[in-house]
Amino acid sequence: MRYFGSLNYSASLIALMLYSLGVALSNGVFISYFAPLIFALIFSKDKLTRVLKRLFILNIFVLLSVASVLLSQNYNLAWLIFLRSNLLIFFSLLLFSGINESEFLRAFSALNLGKKINSLMYFSLSFTSSLNKDLIKLQNTLKARGFRPKTSIFGYKIYANLLALLLILAIQKLQSTQKTLKARNYKGYILNPQKLNLHRQDYALLALCVFCLVFRVGAII
Repeated sequence: MRYFGSLNYSASLIALMLYSLGVALSNGVFISYFAPLIFALIFSKDKLTRVLKRLFILNIFVLLSVASVLLSQNYNLAWLIFLRSNLLIFFSLLLFSGINESEFLRAFSALNLGKKINSLMYFSLSFTSSLNKDLIKLQNTLKARGFRPKTSIFGYKIYANLLALLLILAIQKLQSTQKTLKARNYKGYILNPQKLNLHRQDYALLALCVFCLVFRVGAII
C-alpha cells in the first residue's frame, strides 16, 4: 500500500474520524487541536502549496457561512465556525491531498468494516467519479457552443436541463451496473482484502488525535 509521505492512508482515515469528533463535539477551540495538524504537516511539506491553494478556495464557502452568522451579530459563533471549519479542512487536505480513487478504496478496505460496506464505498466513489467526468464533458460542450453562465431565465433553463441529463445518465449507469453484476453472479464482494500495516508515525498520529478527543488544553475561544 502506498503512503502519503510516510503516513498510512488507512491510519489517516481513522485519525480524521477521531479528530473530527474531537473538534466537532467540543464547545470551543483549543491549542491542543493544532498538534495533529503540525504532525501531519511534517509529512506533507512537498504538497503544502497545493494544500494551501485548495484551502483558500474552500474558504470561500466557509466565509459565506460565517457571513450569514455575522448578520445576526453572533461574533463568537462566527469565529468558532471559521476556526473549526479550517481545522477540519486543513487536516483533511494534509492527509489526503493527491490520493486517487484506487488508493482510497484500498485504504478503506484495510479497515475491515465488512464486505457490504466496502462494496458500497466502491460503487459510491465509482459513480461520483463517473458523474464528475460527465459533468465536465457537458460543461465543455456548452462552452464549445458559446454558452456563458448568466443570471437569466435562459441560463437557469440550461442548468436545469444539465441536472436532468446528469440524473438520466446516473440512472442508466445504475441499470447497466446492475445487469453486469447479475451476469457475473455478484455475491456482495468487490474489493480484495487489504492488510492493515501501521508504523510508529501512524500510531503517533492516532495518539495525538485521541488526545484531542479526550483532553482539551489551552482554550482559544
